[in-house]
Amino acid sequence: MNDDETIDAHLRRALRVPGRAPVEVVNLGFDALDALCEQERLAAEGIALEPDAVIVHTGINDTSALRFPDLARNAPERGVRAVVRASQELLRRERGAWRAAKHLLFSARLPGVLRNLRLHAQPLPGPPEPEPRALDAFERTVRGTIALSPPGTVVLLSTPPSGLRVPGVAFAGRLIVDRETSQRYRDRLDERLRRIADDASSTGRDVRSVPHELPDRVFLDDCHVDGEGNRLLAEDFARVLGARLGP
Repeated sequence: MNDDETIDAHLRRALRVPGRAPVEVVNLGFDALDALCEQERLAAEGIALEPDAVIVHTGINDTSALRFPDLARNAPERGVRAVVRASQELLRRERGAWRAAKHLLFSARLPGVLRNLRLHAQPLPGPPEPEPRALDAFERTVRGTIALSPPGTVVLLSTPPSGLRVPGVAFAGRLIVDRETSQRYRDRLDERLRRIADDASSTGRDVRSVPHELPDRVFLDDCHVDGEGNRLLAEDFARVLGARLGP
């Protein structure tokens, strides 16, 4: 996807108002990060930027961890850790002979890539409903992210739209038992985010849940959308943030 079709690029355009200074939008998201990783990135990089708003767009990458009642912070079942992702991001920015060598060695890595694709075709075992303690751990993480945000910051909580209900859509990750069970896990995460927003708002924090309704045609697979889908997501965020930013 082109850089001008990402959610943050669309959000910059959606918040552009004649006569008002441009709104700076910083994207700290990264592939495969779960809510815990995102909290770490906010603490390490985001808070220093003194944000007026924080968007927590999370949930899809937390589903596999919901199969277990208690997981350590670095448990492999959580997925890729933030520190690993940060190092991979740094490597991608490298230049010179090492970067060229990595490209040449891609063919040597290809069997491992194919093996991972075969593994993803096998559903993961799990209970029909998420483990309650795992959901509680997710909730504590999101509440901790809200607590990290400076006082007066508006915090938007959002679950990435799921394409599991779209007929014929491909599955990019790994199913938990089947599509219905995987969707049920995602729904429970979304319910927790909505509850967190309601609870935080009742204490005076400006925390809001942002729902999304996207047409089937924008889904590339069960958890990714195309440029039009990103534009629609950005407009959902902009409707809330625009009122906060004022004229």
